[in-house]
Amino acid sequence: MQAIKTMEFNITQSPSDVLWRRKDIMLVAAGSGPCLRELYFRAAVQGKLQQLMLCQITADDYTMGTAEEKITRVIKRAAAVNGVQIVVLYLNCLDILTRLDFDYLESSLSEATGVMVRYFFRGPLGKMDIGHFKPVDEFMAELPKENGCISHNLYQLPPLAADVAGVIDTLPANEAKVLVAPSGCRACLRDGDLLEQTQGVYALETKKQDFIYGIEDNCVKQCRELLAGGQYKCLNLISSAVAAFIGFDGNWVANSMENNLRTRSFDIDGFNDAVYGVSCVQELLAAEEQEQYIKPVREILILGYSSLLCGEREQYAECFAYIRSLGYEPRFVGEKAGGKPALCWVVSTAGIPAARVLNEKYAVPLLLSCPVGEHAMKMWRKNVQELCVTENNEIRQLCIHNYSIEETDKRKLLFIGDPMQTMGLAHALWHEGFQHIQLATLCTGVDSRKLYRKAPGADKWLIIVDSLTALQDLWEDADIVFADTLLADVMSSIGAGKKKHIPLPWGVISGRSACTVGSGALGKNMAEQLKLLVK
Repeated sequence: MQAIKTMEFNITQSPSDVLWRRKDIMLVAAGSGPCLRELYFRAAVQGKLQQLMLCQITADDYTMGTAEEKITRVIKRAAAVNGVQIVVLYLNCLDILTRLDFDYLESSLSEATGVMVRYFFRGPLGKMDIGHFKPVDEFMAELPKENGCISHNLYQLPPLAADVAGVIDTLPANEAKVLVAPSGCRACLRDGDLLEQTQGVYALETKKQDFIYGIEDNCVKQCRELLAGGQYKCLNLISSAVAAFIGFDGNWVANSMENNLRTRSFDIDGFNDAVYGVSCVQELLAAEEQEQYIKPVREILILGYSSLLCGEREQYAECFAYIRSLGYEPRFVGEKAGGKPALCWVVSTAGIPAARVLNEKYAVPLLLSCPVGEHAMKMWRKNVQELCVTENNEIRQLCIHNYSIEETDKRKLLFIGDPMQTMGLAHALWHEGFQHIQLATLCTGVDSRKLYRKAPGADKWLIIVDSLTALQDLWEDADIVFADTLLADVMSSIGAGKKKHIPLPWGVISGRSACTVGSGALGKNMAEQLKLLVK
């Protein structure tokens, strides 16, 4: 079993890099989040986004047999792009496992579009299909001579960081994290979403027979070898789209491990985003520590934190200092619990479900707040002090509520990111006289959409965006946009970027590059931007 270590983009060459050497080839790619995200990042780095067209597929599309229909529609759109001579369907593992009718797609779509359509078997499962797999150089040699150049720009939203990334980012550093997936699934984690300081991440080494007879025995064998050195006392099995599709039984593997070893199995499939992944981990970790809730302790439990979702931990330094000044100790979920916490402080939407359970089951009071600015921080201190001594399961949350404040600036503000963090920023500027405010977030998964609807003020202030068109409409209507720079680049390319853009890095969009020094809604970088805006 190999450890996954972070690397810079394009250290190793991918078949897509070779295919993109030609200027008349359009790659069409479907699959789960990690597959699409890795390709998008590669294309962006190489300036090849005009030669990549993504096909958003759901898990149900593969199980219900509607994936081929969606892929067919995208291939036809790709063939219609100016300058395309060849459309290459860049197959992922699920395309291969579900045995789409590739020969029919090639012949029928080539005839229907007048453009050559070819499929390329990639990844470990592609190489196992001896009857169809060809090395990329051999594949390229069989294509007609290059003719033309794709000059039309393709505007696509970046695929969001996957649930797999969220799970790994949230689990404790001293635990083993094993990704149960073909080798290609680890590439996006390595190149884009896995933080440099993340430890204990491994990828299962798979063989052809694993996908025929089951992967469980091989998983048990490799996990035992990994744990033989005694470095880890806890093992986390993290499934992928392929593992989920073939029915990987993580609970069976967990039950087959040694009794003195805590083993968890996360049954996720790569089709949800990192927010959902973080939420799943937080719920499980919070449930596990409840066996320690025999007596109350002077702790404040922090839920919802993940580097990808929130940025660096140092942004909470002022809050931690105040908590300690009251005689309490801040603790992140997953760190050893001493007993029932006096208060649960939720810092992102992903922590709300776990917090609600603690509130209802153990009467732990909740504070849902990302306090940006002195007014919000003053109220946060007051709420922490009062809630720590309350004897009921009270819930308080930060939300725009004071409508008597005078409007002094008529510019329209748009905030894009986690709803709790953007609410904190919006609340701060509301108190500075900005009252034309809109919150938005990107979301393509049903489960994450449900999470966002639970955020403070979501019913009144939040728009959930799942398409480029919807985002463009919001962007063009605003005067100032707070958003990840990767989104600003997309909007700029389609002519909607002529606005004042204030960087609001969010790892769900741009990966680990968003988790820099000073990052986060409470971070130094954002504080400086806000000061400039309100001068």
